[in-house]
Amino acid sequence: FEMDIFAFPDVFLRNLMRTMKIEDRMRLRLVCRAFEQLVAETHAGFFEAGVCSPFSMRTLIICIGDKTFTSVAKPVYNFSQFLQLKNRFFSGISFGTFGFKVCNFQRE
Repeated sequence: FEMDIFAFPDVFLRNLMRTMKIEDRMRLRLVCRAFEQLVAETHAGFFEAGVCSPFSMRTLIICIGDKTFTSVAKPVYNFSQFLQLKNRFFSGISFGTFGFKVCNFQRE
């Protein structure tokens, strides 16, 4: 018995995505392009708190709820690059509070 999950109505898929944990959304988007698009086009839900903070010139730390993500792929120098990264994982997200810390690091 095969089932095409994308045959379900769009509203069902969007509601399903809202119930998923952030780490599950990250894993799901790696399965195939159709899932990557579904993840990117859906709202991630509400979280009490979040923060985006550079740790060094090449490391960015993002905390969403109780989950922490660390990016070391390339330096993030501005807010627009952060927004591009966000758009790969969800179309929207709601926070009670959110902080974006900016630091000036000396180039090595």
